[in-house]
Amino acid sequence: DLVLTLPAVQAVKRAFPDARITLLLREYTAPVVKDHPAVDAVIYDYDLKKYHFDLSVNFYNEFKDTFAVWRAGIPARLGDSSRILTAWMNNLRVFRNWRDQTKHEVEQNMALLKPLGISGPPPAPIIVVDAAAKKRVASLVEGKSRLAGIHCGAVTSQSWAPAKFALIAKFLIENNYRVLILGGEKERSAAAIIAAANSDIVNLTGKLPLTDLIAVISRLNFFLGMDSGPAHLAAVFQVPEVMIMLNPNAKPYRWHPWQTKYQTVAAQGKNADVPVAEVIAAIGKVF
Repeated sequence: DLVLTLPAVQAVKRAFPDARITLLLREYTAPVVKDHPAVDAVIYDYDLKKYHFDLSVNFYNEFKDTFAVWRAGIPARLGDSSRILTAWMNNLRVFRNWRDQTKHEVEQNMALLKPLGISGPPPAPIIVVDAAAKKRVASLVEGKSRLAGIHCGAVTSQSWAPAKFALIAKFLIENNYRVLILGGEKERSAAAIIAAANSDIVNLTGKLPLTDLIAVISRLNFFLGMDSGPAHLAAVFQVPEVMIMLNPNAKPYRWHPWQTKYQTVAAQGKNADVPVAEVIAAIGKVF
């Protein structure tokens, strides 16, 4: 979600270059905006009154967030009027039709900025790769002609079968890619199955902090994953990718990789799956 909000944050900074922009985040995601030119500060504190903000922009409209800005008495509070439980706490509102699956999430976030006089195409998202992280991952990425990253985790659906990811890894290795398995603690067991299928696979699951994961992803030549944060990180760096979508409620147009060469392979119907051959065909279209 944070990655897909970056174009809107950048648009606010472009429209108001003298404004000081602070992001209220989860601490885990802070490396995504480290040294970002549009972000002046990051906080994890819901006691907002002491900061004396003039404007809040609530992209997610969670009750906790909206209540915090209302309680702080921020003079201008911009949010989504379609959210019945929270809309009354905002005094600047935009109705966003979440049933409209013809708008990408980036475009939905940009639409929220209309009361600020901001419109037009979203700027390309920016992520600054940490210099120290670049050095730490250099041995993994330097001197390797073609790198493919596979991330087997999913947030909004079940993940694709590890055995199927292993077959794709084998296909990529046969096509002269060095395959890196990426992920966190939740992906460890699935990643172990994938890595056990071929000794040439490098399993980095659970071994990289977010700063280093970003550094590795920025150097990839291809990415395969589910609809997940790493997939959207890869898109920021214009890494060609294939996204597998098994959740029938997550429509490909709304959640596809933004501004990179991509293919989405979506399951059709409830409890449907995606064949390996279909994913390999999609890979052929982005190579």
